Amino acid sequence: MANNQPHPAKCMNTPRRAEWPLITEFTYRREHFRRWVLASIVAAAVLAASSFYISAVAVFTLMPLQAALIHLRCPGCDAVTTLTGVTDGRNCRSCGQRLHH
Repeated sequence: MANNQPHPAKCMNTPRRAEWPLITEFTYRREHFRRWVLASIVAAAVLAASSFYISAVAVFTLMPLQAALIHLRCPGCDAVTTLTGVTDGRNCRSCGQRLHH
C-alpha cells in the first residue's frame, strides 16, 4: 500500500506577502554574519601562521561574537541575539515575526 501521508515540509503554511520583506532582510543579515565568521577564520589562520597565537584566538572568538551582535537582529523589533539565538527556527523569539521560510 502506498503511504499517502503529506510530507511535513509541504504542510507548513507559506509566508504571507507582507512577511517576505522581513524574511529577505533577515536572510541578508545572516549572509553578512556568515561572511564575518569566514573572515575571522581566515584572519585567525594568518595570525597563527605569523606566530601571533593569542591574537589569533582573540580574533577567532571575538569577531563572530561582534558579527552576531551587529547583524543577527530581528528586522521587525530589532531584538538582539541571545544564547539561544534570534529565532526558534522560523519565528523571532521576541515579537513572533516570521523570519525564515
